[in-house]
Amino acid sequence: MAAMVRRGDGLTPGEVAIGCEPRRDVPRYVAYGLPHGPESASVWTQEGFDLYELPLGSTQSFLDYDAVVLFAGAFETVDRSGWYNEPRMRCAAPQDLDLREREFYTGIGRNLTVVFLVPRLPETVGHRAVNPQCDLFRRVLKGKRIRWSRLEAAEPHISQIVPEFKDFVERFGSAYVRFFLDQGRPEFARVICRINAKVLGFELATKAFFVPCVQPQTHEQAVEMAAQAVRAAIAYRERMKRAYPKWIARFRFTQEAALREQADDLRRQLTEVEAGIDRYADFKGLLCLRSDPLVETVQRLLVEFFDIKIESEDERIEDATLKDDDGNILAVFEIKGINGNFRRQDVNQVDSHRERLELTSETPGILIMNTCMTVQSLTEKDRPPHPDIISKSVADNVLLMRTLDLLKYADYVEAGKLEKESLRAMLLSEAGWLKVENDRAELVK
Repeated sequence: MAAMVRRGDGLTPGEVAIGCEPRRDVPRYVAYGLPHGPESASVWTQEGFDLYELPLGSTQSFLDYDAVVLFAGAFETVDRSGWYNEPRMRCAAPQDLDLREREFYTGIGRNLTVVFLVPRLPETVGHRAVNPQCDLFRRVLKGKRIRWSRLEAAEPHISQIVPEFKDFVERFGSAYVRFFLDQGRPEFARVICRINAKVLGFELATKAFFVPCVQPQTHEQAVEMAAQAVRAAIAYRERMKRAYPKWIARFRFTQEAALREQADDLRRQLTEVEAGIDRYADFKGLLCLRSDPLVETVQRLLVEFFDIKIESEDERIEDATLKDDDGNILAVFEIKGINGNFRRQDVNQVDSHRERLELTSETPGILIMNTCMTVQSLTEKDRPPHPDIISKSVADNVLLMRTLDLLKYADYVEAGKLEKESLRAMLLSEAGWLKVENDRAELVK
């Protein structure tokens, strides 16, 4: 294998380190979430292509590259925060995983090459089966209804290998997992490597590849494995393309035209569905945003789900008001994100906002806060305000609302479980904590 050269750290596609010329004439492949990898992006120069290494949570899209390679289990991490320190597998980046799953299916439709390197993977952690939703590899196989299981012992001597993957398998290809393609075998599946009747690697539609490998011991080894595997996948695709020249497409089966029309329709539907998913992803930003982006997202959600329009002040964007048709102020809002929970000073700021506008305490005050921003799970995020803070909010005529409760309220309205008009009524008449749970909105005093 040709030596690799790292051309820079903290890069995005198109950027290079000082003193390096951009290589715009070569394909760009991405290695995503590699084991032992750094937290920032970097690019590795290979003969014939550049390999961009991106960490989990990167803002770069798979669709901006010519191929993607990642390890099965890249999104998984063992968590011991439960009862009695019992281990369990959880997803290290849930929102990123949702995004990458969607990009996988979109990319496959656009002829993207995706390579999964499959090392030893657990089926259980502690006393629990691993959730099949916590990693991209598990989700894709579940979606394609392809069953897999761990081998009782590693298979280091793999036979029947397609030539492009021969060098990779001979160097890195110990197998720990077998796949069951013969049980409801998916269309367009071809075996890459096997031992006897055990399928150890395969490809789908000449686009998605599942290749056995050892667990890399160092970051450099992980990069080398990724580069060699994606090179093999591209070479395999080129050979298959030559084996099926373009002119043969001129022959069409009678039913083929209908299937192609159906595929086009499904792609159009997928585009519409993806737009809807993006909309929800934007609103879920209320659980992690602060400052101007938080305020703007709250404003959009209130309009789209509740027909409530609030206006921010030019100099104090976190301060907003709800007005009637004549411009009279009906309520004042404070919107902010903090690492902790509601505080006395936050409630006081609502009162100060009223005083600055020369309003009495009878004017409703609403404090919408994205609380507990540094937590690592939704369970940790779901912390109620302290009873003393709730009591103070009642005394000061302030309604407390977490962004988590606001999202739940919007969800229940869209699902027809709550009326959208009910939120406006509570904002203008109640004080305390507006708790939203189990299809209900209730006031806690």
